[in-house]
Amino acid sequence: MNPHRLLARLRAGSAEPWLKLVMVAAVALPLLILVVVAWHEYEQAVARSEQRVSRTTRIAREHALKVFETNDILLRRVLDLTRADGDEALARREQELHDRLGEMAATVREVQAVAVWSADGHVLAHSATYPAPRDLSIADRPYFAAAQARPGELVISNAQRGRISDQVFFVVARSRKDAHGRFAGLVTIALSPAYFTAFYQQLADRESGLAISVVRPDGSVLTRFPDAPAPETRVTAHNPLIPLIGDAEPTPVTIAVSPEDGRRRYVDAQRIGSYPLFVSTDLLQSGVVDDWLRTLWLPAVVAVAAALALLLATWTTLKKTRQEERAVAQWRAEAARRASAERMLSHLSQHLIRVSETEKANLAAELHDELGGALSALALDLAWVLERLKKKAPELVERQSQALKLVHETAALKRRIIDGLRPMLLQHLGLAPALRDYVTQWSKKTGIPVELQLQCERPLPGDAALALFRVVQESLTNVAKYAKAKNVSVAVTEDPDSVCVAITDDGIGISPETLAHPTSHGLTGMQQRVAPFGGTFHVTSEPGNGTRITARLPLPGNTPAAERAPVSADV
Repeated sequence: MNPHRLLARLRAGSAEPWLKLVMVAAVALPLLILVVVAWHEYEQAVARSEQRVSRTTRIAREHALKVFETNDILLRRVLDLTRADGDEALARREQELHDRLGEMAATVREVQAVAVWSADGHVLAHSATYPAPRDLSIADRPYFAAAQARPGELVISNAQRGRISDQVFFVVARSRKDAHGRFAGLVTIALSPAYFTAFYQQLADRESGLAISVVRPDGSVLTRFPDAPAPETRVTAHNPLIPLIGDAEPTPVTIAVSPEDGRRRYVDAQRIGSYPLFVSTDLLQSGVVDDWLRTLWLPAVVAVAAALALLLATWTTLKKTRQEERAVAQWRAEAARRASAERMLSHLSQHLIRVSETEKANLAAELHDELGGALSALALDLAWVLERLKKKAPELVERQSQALKLVHETAALKRRIIDGLRPMLLQHLGLAPALRDYVTQWSKKTGIPVELQLQCERPLPGDAALALFRVVQESLTNVAKYAKAKNVSVAVTEDPDSVCVAITDDGIGISPETLAHPTSHGLTGMQQRVAPFGGTFHVTSEPGNGTRITARLPLPGNTPAAERAPVSADV
């Protein structure tokens, strides 16, 4: 609620119910926002978790697909290697086959061993041992019977322990055929589950909390990370993974309850190409919830802090509003006093300028009339005496000449003082000649070239012309002192309504702080000079890019502004 409206209701005698409502809202609103934020964050966390599970499943599937395609190619190479020979011929080639099979196994990291088996299940050649033990047989292995029953198909066994190496592995196998197309035995590749779990560990390092498995359609687990299964482990019939791996098409991520531990998981399973295998990924829902709760502490702190802040603000609204009203009243009174004082100072400043110009004019007139006449008479007398001394006292001619020269120099100084007080050219010839003479003298004195443009034909009243002259004079004085300029331009132009003076330099410019709060009286003085005539004063500057000062006065016959505008400054 708006504090001022609340204050109005308080004064009407009905603010207490509204105040209580605001206090309730101060608690309810942050909590409501927290609930909305929490729900949104939970949905985002769930979406991110489902994406993690689906993405990890796709990566694991592509990895497994490449592994099984590589080993299927390897199986076909072994079949081509043994296709032309029967068991006796293969037995005679055991040394050669052992070497060739060893080379093949060494090229693929996941392969533990490659072997060739006879129709009765006995080993004919083995990559891991030579000579192979003749009593070694796989006739009792289920995958042997499956390959015998499905000749030509790729058979993948469940996880089992080796009889030679005592290591856990699973087998990919294809059947051999004799010259008459009858079952002649198997070629097998033993794959290491540890190879898969090492890759899954890398995935889990990037996606913590995940579990990844490779499963046969009958539920046999070939490998799993992080908990490696025991040989011949199967997924139970009522495990929610069973319907997922029974679908050959990719399935969306689902939430399922594990029968082993009763915990809810996000589960996804995808078939590995056309092979009778599935990759499944699961993620504990409790881990997702824990991550979500960890993200909520900051919004919760903010919500509690906001509620406390709103309560405190509501509790102190009435008191603060009254204090603010009193402060506003005091501020308005102070602002009125300041405005009055500024108007008085402005009037005083303009009065002082007028008084100063009047005194300068009077002093210039006295210097011109009194001192000028006295110096002229003195110069005539000294000249008359000099002529007499040339005949009667030549030795005094030099000193008399110096005295006469001093009188002339004093007269020149008098003229410069008069021009500084009240330029004579301005009084007798107008603004343009006065500016032309002043700018020329200033340029000679400072060594800074000035481009002067004078396009002012209509005469100005004496005071207005003096004001514009003083603006140019003060501006060029500031340029000489502070600007460090190399070039200056002074332009006087007029339009049907006004005359404008613009002074531009390429110096160091004026800082924004100085323009906003000028510490010297130069800008303020120039502003005060044009204000009584209804004129405007404008300063444009940028540090390092020079300054432009513009003063504009209305021409005679135009109605001046009722009040002067403040100094306008662009930086």
